[in-house]
Amino acid sequence: MTATFNNIMNRYECEFTNNKGEKILLWISKTKHDRKAKRGLMNLWIKAGYMKKFIPETWNIDTYVYDSEGNCRRKYNPQITADGRKINFEWMIEATPENLQKIISEVERRANG
Repeated sequence: MTATFNNIMNRYECEFTNNKGEKILLWISKTKHDRKAKRGLMNLWIKAGYMKKFIPETWNIDTYVYDSEGNCRRKYNPQITADGRKINFEWMIEATPENLQKIISEVERRANG
């Protein structure tokens, strides 16, 4: 699977069907962080100890999973903990092409697991 860039929405979009017959749609965009913004998310995460270092741009992912009846759920997102209540900071990673593929591969792994 490859990601296509949607210029209008300024995001990468991926779509695939997993081995359970679910249709998976990914929207991946860059989030820019300002080191000078006292209340910027990255700065707050560092202050709270969630992040060890400042990353100027990170990937943000939204996952949409459609079952055979058309019901949509938000599953398989590595940036969200399994209970769906917290951010998984291990997946707040620099917005590079390599990390884009890493995130897509992780979603595929979870969706087919």
